Amino acid sequence: MKNIMNTPNEILIRLLKQYPVQSLREHFTIKATGQDHVIRELFEQGITEDKILTFADTNFEFCKQHIYVYEYTLENFPVNLDITGEKPKYKSIVNSKNTLTYFARTSFTIYDTVERKEIELQYLWPIRIQYYYNSKSKTWVLLVKISILEKSLNDIAPGRIIKIGKEVNEKEILEQLNHTFSIEGSALNPIDLTKGIKALTESDVVDFGMAKFRKSKSISTEVMDENYTIKRDNPDAYNLMMHSPIERTTCKFLEKKEEYVQYFRTEPQNGIIVFSLFSPSLNSVDNVVNLIISENF
Repeated sequence: MKNIMNTPNEILIRLLKQYPVQSLREHFTIKATGQDHVIRELFEQGITEDKILTFADTNFEFCKQHIYVYEYTLENFPVNLDITGEKPKYKSIVNSKNTLTYFARTSFTIYDTVERKEIELQYLWPIRIQYYYNSKSKTWVLLVKISILEKSLNDIAPGRIIKIGKEVNEKEILEQLNHTFSIEGSALNPIDLTKGIKALTESDVVDFGMAKFRKSKSISTEVMDENYTIKRDNPDAYNLMMHSPIERTTCKFLEKKEEYVQYFRTEPQNGIIVFSLFSPSLNSVDNVVNLIISENF
């Protein structure tokens, strides 16, 4: 059973399921609808691994992802940068950023309640590193973009699978990157994005659905009902949080535009931005990140 679940094609199928079906249909000119039907047609046409990996690189920005924003002082980027022992599969310039795309090999351990045994599922994990010089801050900015790995365990054996754990986690990846940069002579410092997030709210570009912020002697969390936002509907809490350190937020663009991902989450002090929705366009995620950073400096 383990070998059947981890054939090269099964691993590639799991990779394709990290991407929105519309991006698959448009990239490969497939008329079928539904993720399973589209992927089945691709393999019936004899799609190769190279074409799948090229697609995964080209369409990375559609992925749901966690983004970690750092700054560093090295002028020369570390030449031996790897992710979990993997060298970048692709090197390119994307949206004026030096870009390295990796497919880290990782695995999840699951338990089959019918077979009564543990099974290891292998995955290719899309991860992207981008770096560029920011003329405002006069520092190098590093974006670590880690796709949110969708497991889809019910596709494997509905109703009989329990997830136990995974081989590699994001914390380990970030620790490895920090170690590499420290060896090269520069720490990776998370960029506090609080100023940028607050500026976008002050100018009525975004508003908060939830915010966790620190008061003088306590931590407060404001969670609004679905159709309400903090600045518009809870001005007392808004005024208080705008004069306080913000630990976590959910943000919503007040105007719906395809150039932005409509909803995103942040941990501003830690330089973390989370996109838990597929991006509506290839540039939407970067547009949001660039907007926050531009308001931050």
